[in-house]
Amino acid sequence: MFRINNSNGYTLLSLIISLSILIFTTPLIVHFLNFILSIDSTYHQSDFELRQLHYYIQSEMNQSVEVHINHHSITFVKADGSRVKYELYKDLIRRRVNDTGHEVILRDVEIFEVKMHSENVFLIGCKKGDGHYYQRTYISNNTFTKLFQNF
Repeated sequence: MFRINNSNGYTLLSLIISLSILIFTTPLIVHFLNFILSIDSTYHQSDFELRQLHYYIQSEMNQSVEVHINHHSITFVKADGSRVKYELYKDLIRRRVNDTGHEVILRDVEIFEVKMHSENVFLIGCKKGDGHYYQRTYISNNTFTKLFQNF
């Protein structure tokens, strides 16, 4: 009697189960992909870049003892005397430490404005070349911080 004992292959039952799973999930995958492609993001790349800029500025402000404001720049003086300046240079916002070198923080910038609102409150607005504008209000809660407006 000829007998084949092969346990390495697929059985009919495993083939039916795998085909039924494939048949049931294929329409769901198509609907899921259509849903993902139809989502319109509320944030664009420029929004994230501008938020990151403001995060850097907030971090510098928290580490500073003085803040000097100009129309297109802001300078933070730290406790060790070092000066960190964020300024508009051509179409870039750059960061300079002690007026040497520079680090590009943001590219394709049309507007970078720093405005005093009151004694301890100032506004920073920035507009990218693609039209995205982001403005943030900063409140100095550090008693050692002195705000100056230099024009």
